Amino acid sequence: MVNHLSIGKNEIQVKCIDTNNASFAQHIIVDRKAMDFSAYKHLLRLKIKPFKKQKKQLLSNLEQKISQCMQERQRFRVFPQNSKSPVDCMLEGRTHLQNNSLELAVELFDIETLDVIIAANAYIENMNQYPDKLLTSISKNINARLADAYPILSGNIVGIENNRMIAKVKYHHQVRNHMKIVLCDRFTENGHCLDSPPCFGRIIKKKNGDLFVNCDTIYSSGVFLTR
Repeated sequence: MVNHLSIGKNEIQVKCIDTNNASFAQHIIVDRKAMDFSAYKHLLRLKIKPFKKQKKQLLSNLEQKISQCMQERQRFRVFPQNSKSPVDCMLEGRTHLQNNSLELAVELFDIETLDVIIAANAYIENMNQYPDKLLTSISKNINARLADAYPILSGNIVGIENNRMIAKVKYHHQVRNHMKIVLCDRFTENGHCLDSPPCFGRIIKKKNGDLFVNCDTIYSSGVFLTR
């Protein structure tokens, strides 16, 4: 039920009728709060590598459109290809433009392990009629698929086993092995560490709903966010 409430104050009227047909009413106010990730500085950092695509003017700025969509959605931090800032991942892609249709397939690589973190694809038709509008549409589609497949999740450290932290997260089915995390004692509402410097690590294994977390600093208790 909570997931269907709007952020902020929600007024709910609850009415019950007992077996004697007597009714009881109660007015409830639920103040739903959620973390604001618009200023979350530990988002996964990536660069977009020039895609393998047909030499068509129509596709010349496809990477820029995807970058713009990512910046608007604020799930990933995108850096220019020529930036010297360190990044976590690289997005590669390829297109297949045929007649009046376009297929786009992308893969997000982990710079450190070279593993494919996420693969996604999208397809559109009627490219000749509304090319710019449809390129924006397919860019948003790809970005949404990447963000949904690699969501920001929060969890709690609940114990230690063999120098590895054991964590719990509500939506553990959405957790991927080797997801990068940031860990600390407490987070502010915009995802910044409050009482201690952040520790960066990974989720190294899942087992029966438990997550095993590796980080330079070991916490007996604490919270983490996936990046």
